[in-house]
Amino acid sequence: MKTYLKTSRLITTIALLAAPLLFGCSSIPNASVQTFATGVTAAKSQTDLAFQAIVDVSSPSIIEYAAAQPKLSDANFLPVLDRQSVATWDEIFTALQKYSQNLVLLTSPNLTKDYEDAAVGLATEVKQAGDDLKNQKVISQSPPSSASFAAAFTELGDLLLKFKAQHDAKAVLLETDPKIKQVFAAMANAIGSSSTNNLRGTVRANWEQRKDQQKVAFLEAKPPDRPAIATKYASMLNSENTQDLALQALSRSLLALAEAHHALANNQSANVSAAVSAVEQQLQNTLMLADRFQAATKNTNKN
Repeated sequence: MKTYLKTSRLITTIALLAAPLLFGCSSIPNASVQTFATGVTAAKSQTDLAFQAIVDVSSPSIIEYAAAQPKLSDANFLPVLDRQSVATWDEIFTALQKYSQNLVLLTSPNLTKDYEDAAVGLATEVKQAGDDLKNQKVISQSPPSSASFAAAFTELGDLLLKFKAQHDAKAVLLETDPKIKQVFAAMANAIGSSSTNNLRGTVRANWEQRKDQQKVAFLEAKPPDRPAIATKYASMLNSENTQDLALQALSRSLLALAEAHHALANNQSANVSAAVSAVEQQLQNTLMLADRFQAATKNTNKN
């Protein structure tokens, strides 16, 4: 609970810092900012879908695996995606949504001395929140990604402090863009660049474990019983491929958001739209994969 409260401070801090810093954003089209915000929301929905599918299928498979072991042990009940990781991702996206929403709500060209004084303390809190995040894990099996993410927010705090009196939102966006890119890159890396590393690798290992049980059962089964086992194995293979495709799509969306932010910072409206359209397409792909996965899971359970 203490960890989550610290992360919540990060969200509040970013929101408070982002709004005044980016007032006077006349050089950046409001429509482009809204498009970027839409992309962040789409990616969050996509993450929720992909992660829920993992949780839904891993819970019964963990029990099934534990039941097949010679004795009960806590080590046999380790989740594929733990609750803390899911909660941390939710907090990350909430922070990014607040950041993008504050870009939309630009109204005043003025920055007061009171704000500049307050910004010093707030930017310091951002840096501290980055240090706090070093003790969390963006994905439990991917501590290097967590360190990269924490470092990005710590350095973002430095930049916000440096440019606390900057009236040109475009200049601020150009300066913060490398760190925002680092955040999205760390998130994409936590998902995994292939099916053999990070979350994608963990999900694959879970399916391989389940399939191995069917391989053993197939060898021990009588010939008349083997078709049913082979059918179940094929269903598991289909589910494994479907889940990995969903995670691959999520990784692509996160990298596309980095491109969208970079285009926004450079006032390239067409590129912002193109990048966010790619995110929305990946969301649609994930929705179709979610339906396919549910159908495959039902077939697996029947068998």
